[in-house]
Amino acid sequence: MTRTVYLNGEYLPETEAKVSIFDRAFLMGDGVYEVVSVLDGKLLDFEGHMVRLQRSLDALAMKNPLDDAAYLAAQRELVARNAITDGLIYLQVSRGNPGDRDFAFPPADTQPTLVMFTQSKPGLADSPPRKPASA
Repeated sequence: MTRTVYLNGEYLPETEAKVSIFDRAFLMGDGVYEVVSVLDGKLLDFEGHMVRLQRSLDALAMKNPLDDAAYLAAQRELVARNAITDGLIYLQVSRGNPGDRDFAFPPADTQPTLVMFTQSKPGLADSPPRKPASA
């Protein structure tokens, strides 16, 4: 079964989703990611994740391509389309593809790239907590 992913407003089979090699996330690591846990088909601490995402985007002066309601609808749709009971939703917002690679800040009208996908993780709630690394 092919997983459905979200790319810039479209739900696509993962094999059809493509991001340009000129996207600034690829070329310069110019992006922000967030991971939302899903337990029993429900998003955990969605509001907290959206606050952190916006704070990170603001710190980098990046546009947020969606409002919270649109993120919520898209993430719920991904959970449904991929039949996720326990798992994760990974999302990444990049500054987008301004065209040719350049160190200059991209033009203001450059559209951000938004990617979201799910990963099934049965037993996610039962995973033991990780011990902190020793110094």
